[in-house]
Amino acid sequence: MIIRAVPLALIAAAGLLAGCGDGSRQPGQSSSAETSPPAGATAAPALTQAAVWDGAGLDACRQQADIDACFIRTAEAAGMKQAAAVRFLVDHDETGYVSGWRDEGGVGVATATYPMRANTNEGTWLVPASGDPINTEQAPDGLDADPAFKAFRAAHPDADPFPPAAFVRNDSLPSGQRLVFETPLRTCHACAQDGKLTVGYDFDAAGAFTGTKVLSGG
Repeated sequence: MIIRAVPLALIAAAGLLAGCGDGSRQPGQSSSAETSPPAGATAAPALTQAAVWDGAGLDACRQQADIDACFIRTAEAAGMKQAAAVRFLVDHDETGYVSGWRDEGGVGVATATYPMRANTNEGTWLVPASGDPINTEQAPDGLDADPAFKAFRAAHPDADPFPPAAFVRNDSLPSGQRLVFETPLRTCHACAQDGKLTVGYDFDAAGAFTGTKVLSGG
């Protein structure tokens, strides 16, 4: 469940709450021969540090009937990696590109920019050493059963999480590390904060994702 222009609208409706510049190719070269790996090959990750881009030329896409296709065409002129990242985000119902990257103990932290959103124009994806990237705008597993969340929801039935989730800290675990993010809980963008959703994303020593933990639900 992915948040679009209205934060967590779909999650709230379902009863859930807040709880990657490539130097390998010059601009203008075709990427059509590079988008499909050979048979039997493992597809390269789409969100990488090499995919970071400034989004140059994307403003013109606002006037296009198919904005997603325009984003992809524009990204192809920037590079293969940039185009792969844009395709990945489009495939996950987001119109955007990778605008920033940092490493946290072997886990990539990708900043995605979503120019077409009315609000919340940035988001964060966690890119493990293996496995699929994780969108920090998604509701964590087990949120409904979290006692603190239940109590908060009872007291603030109209409060929703308003991304982006903010990185708080990196905690060491016996088995690896936990990246902790917080998302404010409010009834509207301009409203005072009613609480916060704090979620830990756990990774093993090799950087593989092992699960989420709700640390605070209100």
